[in-house]
Amino acid sequence: MQNSSPLTRKYSGLSVFDLDHTLLTVNISYRFGFHLCRSRFFSRWSFYLGVIDYGRHLYLGMTLTELHQRVFARLFKGHSRRVLEPQAAQFLQSELPALVYPAAMHRLKEAKKRGDYILILSSSPDFLVKPIAKELGATAWNSTIYEEDEEGILCSITQVMDGEDKADYVEKIALQLGIPLEEISVYSDSHLDLPLLRMVGKPVGVSPNAALKKVCRREGWEVI
Repeated sequence: MQNSSPLTRKYSGLSVFDLDHTLLTVNISYRFGFHLCRSRFFSRWSFYLGVIDYGRHLYLGMTLTELHQRVFARLFKGHSRRVLEPQAAQFLQSELPALVYPAAMHRLKEAKKRGDYILILSSSPDFLVKPIAKELGATAWNSTIYEEDEEGILCSITQVMDGEDKADYVEKIALQLGIPLEEISVYSDSHLDLPLLRMVGKPVGVSPNAALKKVCRREGWEVI
């Protein structure tokens, strides 16, 4: 799922931004989950188990796809999107301004002034990424997708936006825009995005995690 301007327009370049710990200072899915827990949308125990799974992803090798499947099954499956989206809107209205990382947002604004196509790619779910991308002024976005049934009830995950998916998607957009890969800028905090960062000519680490920081030093990539 994405929201984009027509590709018939001529753009000066392509700037791609990760969301969690890049444009934002936090993992927005975790913060929203905490908000829903406080609102008693689901139990504290369910949220606590989700936090444990997040720790397993960070430190014990659980894949991003496994993490999303577990969290979705435990916290979101069976809930109505029509109920969830207003909760997300309320949460973002009150908390988003304080969560934006100024240094990365400055780069986004500079790219927008140049006339770049601004693309936000995130593994966070679509009902969070879509309004954030709109608020931050992105041209387009793509994310993990929570599918719903005919009654609007969340029933499955049809896409987890990981590093490989991001690379494939950017390659497709670059081809449509006619922009060479070596002229694309990508901003990310995580080594999980290395398939994308290695593919472009202007990779930038944004407060990079330890694994990505080592790569940035070795490759001479810019760090902000």
